[in-house]
Amino acid sequence: MMGKAKSCVGGFSIFKYVIDEKKGFELSRNGVCGEIPLEIFQEFKILQDQNQKATNKLFSLVLSPQISDGERLSKKEFREIVKDYLEDMGFDTIQDQFIAFCHIEKKHRHIHILVNRVSKNAKLKK
Repeated sequence: MMGKAKSCVGGFSIFKYVIDEKKGFELSRNGVCGEIPLEIFQEFKILQDQNQKATNKLFSLVLSPQISDGERLSKKEFREIVKDYLEDMGFDTIQDQFIAFCHIEKKHRHIHILVNRVSKNAKLKK
C-alpha cells in the first residue's frame, strides 16, 4: 500500500474529480450531507471560512494498494483501510469532516480521501 498526502487550496475542481460515480463509489464520510460535488464542496467551505488565516484548508490523501490487492478487497475492507489510515494519521473519524471515494475506472483501484483541515472550532489541523 502506498499513500500520498498533501495540503491544498481545495477548490471545487478536486471535489469534482474525486466524487465521480463514473470513476467509482463512495466508501465513507463524516460531517457531510450533500450528494453532488458542489454541495459537498460548499459544506467543507462553511468550516473553512471560519479560519481566514489559512490558505491550504484541505488535505488530499490517496491510498494505492497493489493491483492484485485492490482487485480482491471488498467494499468493507476498503472502508476499514480508510478508517485505520485516518486514525493512524491523527484524524478523528467521528469529529473531522471527510469523504472517501474509491476509484475503480482503471485496473489500479485506489482511494481518494478529502479531509477538511479546519475543525469545528475553526482551528487548522497540522
